[in-house]
Amino acid sequence: MTRPVDGIRKLHVAGDLSIHVEERGSGPVLLFVNNFFANVDSWRSRTEELAERFRVVTYDMRNQRNSSIDLGVSWDDHLADLHGLIQDVGSEPVVLVGSSISTMLCRDLLRRYPNVARGAVFVGPAFSPYGGRRRKATVRTWLALLAAGGPAQLFEQLYSTVMSDETVERLGGAGFSGMRAAFVSDHESEPTRANLLSCLDAPDVPQLLQELSCPIQMLVGEADFQWYPSALAEVERLIPDCRTAVLPGVGHLPYMEAPTEFQRVIGDFVDSLAVETTCERLAGGADQVI
Repeated sequence: MTRPVDGIRKLHVAGDLSIHVEERGSGPVLLFVNNFFANVDSWRSRTEELAERFRVVTYDMRNQRNSSIDLGVSWDDHLADLHGLIQDVGSEPVVLVGSSISTMLCRDLLRRYPNVARGAVFVGPAFSPYGGRRRKATVRTWLALLAAGGPAQLFEQLYSTVMSDETVERLGGAGFSGMRAAFVSDHESEPTRANLLSCLDAPDVPQLLQELSCPIQMLVGEADFQWYPSALAEVERLIPDCRTAVLPGVGHLPYMEAPTEFQRVIGDFVDSLAVETTCERLAGGADQVI
């Protein structure tokens, strides 16, 4: 049984626009940032163990299920909403968890406001350590599919790209049909298009990763089409404090295909941040004594 939601609220972000926010659990804050094809429901059953130990905060972006529609939304608007939510959550630095395109939102937020987070988990990042030409070409392909056949046609391409071969075979035709129906129910063409257009303005310069000052946990699937070993090695070179976990037999969305291991990696990462903070405080106290 899914743990009940402890708090639901609407957070005003601009004009008459608001975003839907949910919270479960207590303790250090884990703030999950949706990719453009997820919503708060995507996390509920996949963060159960984390909600036993942490305060899990999830929200729907503009143009997602429970939040306001904004067909003129920009990348900076999404960044401002995320920053506003962090301020609303409280004064303690959070740990961000981004997936796919939202890892780039987390990256840009941490560059602008380096003190808002103790660390971040980048799950199947959409950025590349080499540049953004392929990402932008992929987004334009998605926009073309959406225009031609609506969310159903877009889903067909997404499914074959983000899921591992093993999962596609295991779910079969019935699994595919069920997931497509859910996707179509959750995604309207124009709001989805607006969010996709906004990310075309996101910067793709690899050197931006060098500006990240907090610890970063890379969490990728072994079968992710983008994250082959040399790409991981390059991103580890670029990010000053980078740890990497690769889940075997998993594709672009580890939280869907391996939720238990997904939660274990995140929990271990947050625990390591607590240990490092304690050690820094002890070292600082020792320096004062000396």
